[in-house]
Amino acid sequence: METKSTISIKKTTITALLCCLFLGACAVFALNHLGKFTYIADTSNVENADEFGRPYLEVPIPVTNGVLSVTYTSYFGSIIKIDRPGFIVDDIRFEGMGKFNQYDNVSKYYINATIKDYNYILLVSVLLFTVYLFFRKFKIKLT
Repeated sequence: METKSTISIKKTTITALLCCLFLGACAVFALNHLGKFTYIADTSNVENADEFGRPYLEVPIPVTNGVLSVTYTSYFGSIIKIDRPGFIVDDIRFEGMGKFNQYDNVSKYYINATIKDYNYILLVSVLLFTVYLFFRKFKIKLT
């Protein structure tokens, strides 16, 4: 006669696992705020040579020119690129100023980077869950 062994998992363990997944996602989302934005401006209407045909080494770009693409490099190295975002150079040029730097505009980059960095969410969650299981099993007393 075969005896079936059952595996019992407490409800608190499942709840702790879900909490660790949520905290891992929040931690990665928070760290993605430390990423870097770069942009490529539209230079089709900018002169890039002087009257003798010699190219300029540095070309001033008017702040009213459009932006061709915005690239966000996350804290973990993921790259999110959006072409033709609908901003002008003045919107992006100075950090903390302009329409681009409003949180509802940059948050889509943070969310996309967090989704792309799902492996770090899992890593942080596993670490948190391991710490939870360790302290559930062992008690530390300082004497």
